[in-house]
Amino acid sequence: MKFVFFGTPEFATIILEKLIKSGLKPQAVFRDPKESVSVLIEKLNKLKPDLAVIAAYGKILPKEILEIPRYGFINVHPSLLPKYRGASPIQCAKLAELGAELLIKTIPDYISGKIKPVEQDHLQATYTKIIKKEDGKIDWTKNAESIERMTRAYYPWPSAWTTWNGKILKILEADISKYKNNFQIGEVFLLKHPNVLRNVGMLLCVKCGIGNLIIKKLQLEGGKILTTKEFLNGHKYFVGSILE
Repeated sequence: MKFVFFGTPEFATIILEKLIKSGLKPQAVFRDPKESVSVLIEKLNKLKPDLAVIAAYGKILPKEILEIPRYGFINVHPSLLPKYRGASPIQCAKLAELGAELLIKTIPDYISGKIKPVEQDHLQATYTKIIKKEDGKIDWTKNAESIERMTRAYYPWPSAWTTWNGKILKILEADISKYKNNFQIGEVFLLKHPNVLRNVGMLLCVKCGIGNLIIKKLQLEGGKILTTKEFLNGHKYFVGSILE
């Protein structure tokens, strides 16, 4: 079976690598969504692929292209369609790996006719929005659990971030604490680690609307990714600050 692959970002790269490792090597890889339709049609007509696999190509392909491969196109989408349609259903590579594994099993069954395409139930469709840098801005009046989820959901871009001394401060890894205190919302403070046997010193925390965010790794604008200990060594007046 001859097939071609369409894909642009890291999500597509993960899938392509998995396919090749499994022995499914494409005739050609198309990675530039700016390539004209006429050029794509010419190339595909020369290749005469049986199948095309597409993963986050960044361009809606017209019917003339979709009809060239004998068995059409298989699209790998990073969500459970029809739910979460749109440009930003995930911010991690895990679903790319799972999608690739499923694709490896699906292609032979699809070509042999064991499985047939089924139209999506459009009544069940939901949509995601395009993620913008502003979406990562932390609102410290929210509860610590929500903010901690942001640090994972928005990594690596745009990251969960706040501002300190007029600079963007990214919170890259965090945990939560339910320690009750009278600090101001957004205030940075130190908390003794509850497991004294580990002797890991103090925890760097920020007061939230409910609970506290424990900062583990952070990055100040223009600087490197640092642990809290490394950061405090160079920014001794950080504790007591109010993050905005």
